[in-house]
Amino acid sequence: MKNIFKIIRADLRHIKTNVIALCVIIGLTVIPALYSWFNILSNWDPYGQASTSRIKVAVAGYTQKDLSEQSGVTLRSIQQYEQGKKKIQKASAETVRALARSLGCQMEDLL
Repeated sequence: MKNIFKIIRADLRHIKTNVIALCVIIGLTVIPALYSWFNILSNWDPYGQASTSRIKVAVAGYTQKDLSEQSGVTLRSIQQYEQGKKKIQKASAETVRALARSLGCQMEDLL
């Protein structure tokens, strides 16, 4: 057992003189630590405002009829937008604004 410790001590002394071995050992200890640090930092607050602000959320609880009554857009138009028969991108700005206001979102979110 004493021989093992002597060998380890001798290897550690020789590493100081061998630049390449020293660089490899530093790389093997520092790079994983940096990787872990950046990985943990990137996932630190997955439910915070900055992480979730760009996620689009569906609105539940509105029927097409409710949305039509609240926004002033015809029920048929809302049905056609939802089914893809009409493109919301070609709708008038007033229609998109009324729908966005009723849904509580930005006009860009609908487009």
